[in-house]
Amino acid sequence: MTAPPEPLSLTAYARARLYAYLAACFRYPDEAAWRELTCQEARSTLAFACALLGEEAPYQALRLHCGGIPLRGIESLDALREGYEAVFGHTISKQCPPYETEYTNMHLFQQSDFLADLAGFYRAFGVEVKEGTERLDHLAIQLEFLHLASFKEARALERGEAEAAAVCREAQAAFIEDHLGRWAGVFAKRLGRKDPQGPYAAAAQMLSGFVAAELKAHAAAPAPVTDVTRGEFLPMAADEWDASDWQTAGENAPASL
Repeated sequence: MTAPPEPLSLTAYARARLYAYLAACFRYPDEAAWRELTCQEARSTLAFACALLGEEAPYQALRLHCGGIPLRGIESLDALREGYEAVFGHTISKQCPPYETEYTNMHLFQQSDFLADLAGFYRAFGVEVKEGTERLDHLAIQLEFLHLASFKEARALERGEAEAAAVCREAQAAFIEDHLGRWAGVFAKRLGRKDPQGPYAAAAQMLSGFVAAELKAHAAAPAPVTDVTRGEFLPMAADEWDASDWQTAGENAPASL
């Protein structure tokens, strides 16, 4: 008989579950994202993860999100895609772009070094973004990376590999401080203004609350960004995107609770 997971590994699995769900919310809707958002089993594991994390002080607000984002009036994948395109457009949105460097790098020449830093994080965990899918700084890519890192942390804790778990935990803390934690709050605020009555407002609220809790849990203190995007000052070229995806080199693929 297999022993039940230890509390620390359950918490890490729950955090991985939240990251996976949020990644599905913010990537261009595909069949996998639709299943994540609508499948009863997926919603049940999300509810369990929110309830479990909600027992800890930093994450109490997650109890409000056990049911996931509301999809009233969105009865198909096509309808979800229409909603996504209405909010984010077919090119980079100036109001709420889901790309980190649109908030943190106002000069294009800074972008390559910044993306190289992101790529370094991803390579350290044996993954890279497939060519022709999505930019490295897309919100969904960053959420998927943190899903993988927290999942690996949970697996290491299950196996009693304390050092490996600590490496995963430290990488998450650094990534949240250097990247996601800097801009997710500003993005969520802007998205809430753009889609105040739609599902993406609920997704923005969930994202903002979870990232704020993660910052506290990791004792991270990211440098703030201003509530402005590069596209509001500079002419932007079209930048079509596709659904995010990974090429994996490691043995442990991300999985749900």
